[in-house]
Amino acid sequence: MNGPDTLFVGDDSPTLAEIAKSQAVCVETAKSYGGGVLVVSGIVITCLHFIRNQGEICVNGKPAKLIHTNKAQDLAALCIDQDAPWVKFCLTPRLEEVVVFTAPIRIKKQFRLVTSPEGRITYVAPDVLCASMLTELGSCGSGLWSQQGLLGLVASDENLGFTQAVPSRILQRFAVQSYRILHNLQKSKGEANNQRELPFVQRQGQLPWQ
Repeated sequence: MNGPDTLFVGDDSPTLAEIAKSQAVCVETAKSYGGGVLVVSGIVITCLHFIRNQGEICVNGKPAKLIHTNKAQDLAALCIDQDAPWVKFCLTPRLEEVVVFTAPIRIKKQFRLVTSPEGRITYVAPDVLCASMLTELGSCGSGLWSQQGLLGLVASDENLGFTQAVPSRILQRFAVQSYRILHNLQKSKGEANNQRELPFVQRQGQLPWQ
């Protein structure tokens, strides 16, 4: 499990493509699809605009529940019953840093996760990152990764000539809020039904990002 201070270094470290794929998911509705990042067991973060008011939401083909949104930042948190290590948020992106993202593509009626060619960070601001690779249909909501961890979330799949992303500093705050909401939902449900909380809430305990 990668903790919040883990760096991907050493001869046995995963490649950048492997890092980008490790917690990538496909988020799908009846009319649209895009990427997402499984930031901790039970929680996927993606973009809100392509799933809003679209009916049932699925993550990797399984139903997911919308538990939290941030309309100003176009973020959505989905609840799924799947384990994952803590995502490592990189809060200090650097110009020219090498990055990739992994996004779903539709092949006939199925989806496959594909990693983009490498690009570089070209612009850094408190509320936006830009990188020198192209986006395609389905890129929206995918994680933008470097060797240091998750840098941001791809904000659009329009062909702008570059990739625009929501920075991880914003994503981390949203992830903490989402985890607290999920924990409280499961706790209330467990008390109401005289049952224990879902296993992934019990196992994870305190978030390392706080």
